[in-house]
Amino acid sequence: MKKFFIRLATGAVFVAVLLSAILYNNISFGVLFAIVTCLAVNEFCNLVHEYKKTTFSTAIAVVGGMYLFLAMFMMDKVKEPLMLFIPYLMLLVYNLIREIYKKEGSTLDNYAYFALSQIYAALPFALLNILTGFGGEEYNYIMPLSIFIFLWCSGSGAYCVGSLIGRRRLFERISPKKSWEGYIGGGIIAIIAGYVISLFYPALGTWQWMGMA
Repeated sequence: MKKFFIRLATGAVFVAVLLSAILYNNISFGVLFAIVTCLAVNEFCNLVHEYKKTTFSTAIAVVGGMYLFLAMFMMDKVKEPLMLFIPYLMLLVYNLIREIYKKEGSTLDNYAYFALSQIYAALPFALLNILTGFGGEEYNYIMPLSIFIFLWCSGSGAYCVGSLIGRRRLFERISPKKSWEGYIGGGIIAIIAGYVISLFYPALGTWQWMGMA
């Protein structure tokens, strides 16, 4: 029970910080998610180093992930947005050459997991920047905020439904307690959230919001 309340309090603080940063302005959004991107890439690298015994540089991966986010953040603020990605491409090439000449670890494994740190951990956060400019607005907080609302509704709904009626295991080898019932229940609750959002924010149609959910 103590662990539950600790997790609840931690989650409440995280949600408060996230909501404040998204709702305040684009600068607070950018600062928070640049930090989150770094933390996500770092966590991914630590996991693959531990379980896959890779030896690529975590620091280069984190810098790359942060730069990718910032480049996407600045795209609508400069005249030549594609030029922003030249340093990022140079970093990717530099890291490839570095891995080729390293004497420890597998070059193929190292670069594959390095690339995955950018695609899997950094790119989704970088793409949130595109949502903030949806509809031509200077800063649209509804679109990125809706993603997290859907995630929270899906996760919470899956946990509640799975705890109550979950019987058929989803991916027992990966997560023993996940169930098909929880998965379906979480999806339904997220779709309901999409419908509710559509009533207040007609930036998208009802079916579009539900499809996004």
